[in-house]
Amino acid sequence: MRLIHTVAGALLLLLTIGSILRTLVVPRGLYSALVHGLWRALRTVLRLAAAPFGTYRAQDRAQTWLAPLMLTGMLAVWLGGMLISYTLILHGTSGLDWSISFREAGSSLFTLGFASGDRLHLSVIDFVAAASGPLVIALQIAYLPPSTPPTAGASWR
Repeated sequence: MRLIHTVAGALLLLLTIGSILRTLVVPRGLYSALVHGLWRALRTVLRLAAAPFGTYRAQDRAQTWLAPLMLTGMLAVWLGGMLISYTLILHGTSGLDWSISFREAGSSLFTLGFASGDRLHLSVIDFVAAASGPLVIALQIAYLPPSTPPTAGASWR
């Protein structure tokens, strides 16, 4: 059973890394099935949220949330996939309990380095706090405005 956990973790890790590379690194529009599925799900939710209002303006306002939700959703899905992958790999290779494997994987993934001692009840708080910094930095970088100067005659409104 430990071998199955290790192989499943390694496959999930490869799929997650592949999704990240296809979406963020490859210069052409190669989107992964994971990202495309998340996009379809979020778009459907936003359409359903705006449907009771029945106007184009309501649909347009709802769809403006698609890009920021996709950005945070992709980060959450990728980090979650890696956390599950490393938990499976740690559990399969070391024989640690599930809770210890999860705590160790989270500590390593979010570079906390605290995974020693019996503080499992505080782990969720520590993981969220440690992930907040990189997420905020990533969001700020993604939303940086272009540094091109305005063209002649362009007005700033």
